[in-house]
Amino acid sequence: MSAKKTLLSIIAGSMLAISTPSCTKTSSYDFNREIVKEEVMFKKAIRTPGFIKSRTKYLGMPKTSQVYGNVLTVKREDGSVIQYVDNKKNDHKLDLVRIMDKHGEIKEYNSSQNWTRPIFREAQNQYDTYKENILRIKTTEGLSLVK
Repeated sequence: MSAKKTLLSIIAGSMLAISTPSCTKTSSYDFNREIVKEEVMFKKAIRTPGFIKSRTKYLGMPKTSQVYGNVLTVKREDGSVIQYVDNKKNDHKLDLVRIMDKHGEIKEYNSSQNWTRPIFREAQNQYDTYKENILRIKTTEGLSLVK
């Protein structure tokens, strides 16, 4: 990689770090738009004493008191919606997966149940891939701005 490209990468990364507020109410993954025909929304829902305050509508997925922390919601091309939730430690390890089929029926899976382990392995892989794609898109945009 040339020195110019390396410098541009450093500048773009710095711009992203500077432009991302450093308070706990935001995330470097905050995102709300389409990725390959899927609507993708990553937001941080905030738990406050006595009630849950959410800054997002979750692409048609009803809100519940269980949803706070890092929330990635994906509306798929077929109309189904899957919600990946990291409730507990802000460690990006999933604690809850909610799936709404195209008819509106919702199923919830909690990581504390042993039988859900295969579901969470697959869901965690999907969640990590979406996060990587979000950061890749944000970095590409930042690089295009500095060129």
